[in-house]
Amino acid sequence: MKKLTVKLGFVFLCLVLAGLYSGNLLQFVSWVSVIFISVLFHEVGHALTARVFGKTALIELSFLGGTTYFRQEGLKKWQLFLIALNGPVFGLGLFFLANVLLIILPKTSPFVYACQISSFINLFWTLFNLLPILPLDGGQLLRITLEGIFKNRGLFFAGVSSCVFATTFALWAFLMSQYFIGSILFLFAFQNFELVKQARYLTSTDREESFRKRLQEAVYLFETGQFELLEPILKNLIEETKQGMIFNQSSAMLSVIYRMKKDYKSVYELLKPLPKLYENELAAVMHEACFFLGDFKLAHQLSAEAFQKESLKQTAFHAALAAEHMKNDEATLGWLKTALELGLNVNEIKAHPVLKAFADRLNL
Repeated sequence: MKKLTVKLGFVFLCLVLAGLYSGNLLQFVSWVSVIFISVLFHEVGHALTARVFGKTALIELSFLGGTTYFRQEGLKKWQLFLIALNGPVFGLGLFFLANVLLIILPKTSPFVYACQISSFINLFWTLFNLLPILPLDGGQLLRITLEGIFKNRGLFFAGVSSCVFATTFALWAFLMSQYFIGSILFLFAFQNFELVKQARYLTSTDREESFRKRLQEAVYLFETGQFELLEPILKNLIEETKQGMIFNQSSAMLSVIYRMKKDYKSVYELLKPLPKLYENELAAVMHEACFFLGDFKLAHQLSAEAFQKESLKQTAFHAALAAEHMKNDEATLGWLKTALELGLNVNEIKAHPVLKAFADRLNL
């Protein structure tokens, strides 16, 4: 497995920033080099600290910067705190090194410009990264501290704090005409809002290493398509956890497997007691199950959210049929128009006994 992965998004980010702030080819090369080295060095700070504590770390450079992945099992809070802290510490190290070189190097040196922008980038990136906003390092430090104090509720409080800080700093950035930074901060605010919604269901089982390891194994099997091995693992996790984030994630994956097998009864029975899941992320899965099992009332209620998740002609067609069963002619016509725009065959409407009457109204 690669220990360093560089995504095209990161290369694009380097080229865009270099193009915006450089005036000639030498400056362009300097900007690209400094951005790459600075972000990588920052992540190396995390990775080396994790290695000191016996963990293998993988670094990924992507559009929004870098991420260091490592298994947290067995690490104490103070160790996690140091791992999170040492990224910014390494960044400050580059800042001081650049300033020392600016004193030593002759003013005519071609490296002076690179040192100047390295000083600026590493100071700015370090300070930005220390903002108490997840997923930034400052947010990770906040999360680790709050989890040490409040245990299960720590992640929830960290998410709420991150939402407040991200929104506040984003508004300030826009007032200062820093639109790119403001947009990133608003993205963080949205991500933390989603995190807060999930963290409300965090339970003691979600913190147990054995359950977390099994969930990680389940996610790997799901992403690699090993569904036959995955299904019994998910069933056991659901049975043993009863509630919480691991329970919800396991239920979500199992419902998708059932859907692929067209076992709509199992989908329905699994998700019906979990409205927080099927009313949001799994709306399309539950919508399809309700349609085929004849629960047209719930299917009708889920139609809009399901179509947001899966904007397919079949989703719109099922929504139209559900609306017709609920005697909602206006919604039926609307969904049929949407399905036709997405490529539904006109004959499917004309041949359907329930929808045939709508064909004339649609001038088909």
